[in-house]
Amino acid sequence: MTRAVRAATASAVALAMVAVAQVLPASAAPPPEVEPCPSRPEATCVSGTLDDGTAYRFAVPEDWDGTVVVDLDFAGGSPDAALAALPAAMLDQGVAYGGTTRDVTGWNIAQAIDNQAQALAIFEETVGEATHAIASGSSMGGFVSAGAAQVHPDAFDGAVPFCGGLGGSVAQWNQKLDTVFVLKELLFPDEELPVLDIPEDVTGAQQAWISALSEAQQTAEGRARIALAASIGQLPPWGLTGFGRPPVPRPDADDAEALQEGMFLALAGGPLPYIGQAMSSRRTLTALSGGNPSWNVGVDYAEQLGLADPAHRAMVEELYAAAGLSLDDDLATLAAAPRIEPDVAAVHRFARGIVFDGGLQVPVLTVSNIGDQISTVAQQDAYQRVVEAAGREGLLRQTYVETAGHCTFSTGERQAALDAMIQRLDTGEWPDVTPGALNAAVADLEGTAGRYLDFTPERFNRPFTPDTPVPGAPERVSAPGVYEGYSPVLYDEWVRTSEYVPMRDGTRLAVDIYRPAVDGAAVDTPYPVIWEHQLSRASVGPDGEPSLVAVRSGMAELTRYGYVVALADRRGNGASFGSMIGYHPRTEAEDAYDLMEWFAAQPWAQENIGVYGCSNTGEAAMHAATAGSAHLKAVFAGNYSFHKFDGLNRGGIRANWGGRTQPHPRAGPDEPPGGRGRGRGPAVPGGARAPGEHLTA
Repeated sequence: MTRAVRAATASAVALAMVAVAQVLPASAAPPPEVEPCPSRPEATCVSGTLDDGTAYRFAVPEDWDGTVVVDLDFAGGSPDAALAALPAAMLDQGVAYGGTTRDVTGWNIAQAIDNQAQALAIFEETVGEATHAIASGSSMGGFVSAGAAQVHPDAFDGAVPFCGGLGGSVAQWNQKLDTVFVLKELLFPDEELPVLDIPEDVTGAQQAWISALSEAQQTAEGRARIALAASIGQLPPWGLTGFGRPPVPRPDADDAEALQEGMFLALAGGPLPYIGQAMSSRRTLTALSGGNPSWNVGVDYAEQLGLADPAHRAMVEELYAAAGLSLDDDLATLAAAPRIEPDVAAVHRFARGIVFDGGLQVPVLTVSNIGDQISTVAQQDAYQRVVEAAGREGLLRQTYVETAGHCTFSTGERQAALDAMIQRLDTGEWPDVTPGALNAAVADLEGTAGRYLDFTPERFNRPFTPDTPVPGAPERVSAPGVYEGYSPVLYDEWVRTSEYVPMRDGTRLAVDIYRPAVDGAAVDTPYPVIWEHQLSRASVGPDGEPSLVAVRSGMAELTRYGYVVALADRRGNGASFGSMIGYHPRTEAEDAYDLMEWFAAQPWAQENIGVYGCSNTGEAAMHAATAGSAHLKAVFAGNYSFHKFDGLNRGGIRANWGGRTQPHPRAGPDEPPGGRGRGRGPAVPGGARAPGEHLTA
């Protein structure tokens, strides 16, 4: 059912369904709690936890109009606080508002993106199918909502990212490395100030940097070099002062001293300084990525400065002259400084959450404040460029708000943008999103003029796209017999578990699951699943030991590159129960659908699934392709009979190949339930077990 069809029934199913809903989500998550919202008893709150333990919460108005906004941070804190923070008119105009929290996922952006889709699915199963589902959020929530639009366009109809770092994960942290690297090399070459290896005492590192920068700000030389580093890092020349002090006005473009003061405040002043986040989040994301995902190999800092705003370049030159310093000498010092190499595998892991490819399939309206020191506004240029390169600029509108600090929007400014997206989805055409129109909407909502303005960000100087080469990565080669360099090796071990998975009619199919592992334990990171619908996943070799198809064929090797590999015995074959009636009965397509739904619901799996096979299993892969699973993204089928009538009725005589019942004796349910492997090494019995019913009797 399309969302256009859902519109006719949305209001009819809204509150009544909330009051009586006992629908269980198609996942391992417990059923949601449905009760009146504490501070808004006329609205209904739907809450619970996702598969990974992340909390979700939705507030549904009594007259729900079918629109729901899904926000990363709505379930953080108390329900009253969440309701107080959302735009007040949203519930009043019939829009449901909800979402999740970052408390569990943190910088695991890929998982946070998938969580938004799972939370939406639970909402729709509980309340009713939405006419419009909008991903939104601020800061990391803006980043995640843009990711949800890219990864889950089948679930979301649009996105409104507020103050998101839309340069992408790798790009924005490469640029943060540039800023800190330049500061360290020019101002503090002999001091113990961390750049990459952030110590456990993060607060101590933050304070050490802020103190050092504050001291440097007292000298003309320090101010000039801070201005250079901030211009290379494309920080805004406008920042917040400390708590309780009034914000400084936006500086004039020709006032070098005011521009530099603004950059210093963005860098080391205010309640959330740039350098503070460069310490805390750097430590977290490095641990998550399993290494350093940033580099400055090959970076020409003179060229980076050349891409800065002309007013900022003029400011740097003026301040260097006033300090009696040579800008050319400092740029030469930077050129000669040893460069930082990345951990290629860490880059690959970090890029999963997320690098934007521009291939929009749903409308996106971005909102950025021009003085944001965390999600720097130049990153919006990078996002615009990848969207334009993909030819999808008609689906993108970008807006800017004249305010300093991180995500400092009024509720009216947020509501005006969300209302514009709702209108875009209602009509299929963009409404007027010029500053004048949005500011008028803000005035109608909260009685004061909005701060939207015409603005063009400077060109982002550290772009990273899926095609950007990573220093140290092997050259990409795709030629007959040679395929290498496209994915780095992430793991050198795998763990096999075996389970029975029930189909819709109760028949249990035997499945082997190969997952990436470290030190004998499967990793928790969700990965795409590649699977084969086999006649038998395993057999008993002449030595009495199990012979595993995934190991013999080399498919288990794909776990090294960040995939889960699964093999399932078709019903009546291998260790699976049931009957195989004829050659590729339609029941096999239904089984394939059920298996893919099961894979996608597992905490170790992404919702991206590929099926493969050759000859008989190639035909099984094509049956899987016809099953209609939204999770199936790729099919690799080799040497199969495309024309079934010709294959099964040659000469008018119908073949009846392969019909059998039982678990087939070649691999009974007493086979070893799991194993481990390293590289191409053999499986060994006694490996880790996953939760569920295993093949042991």
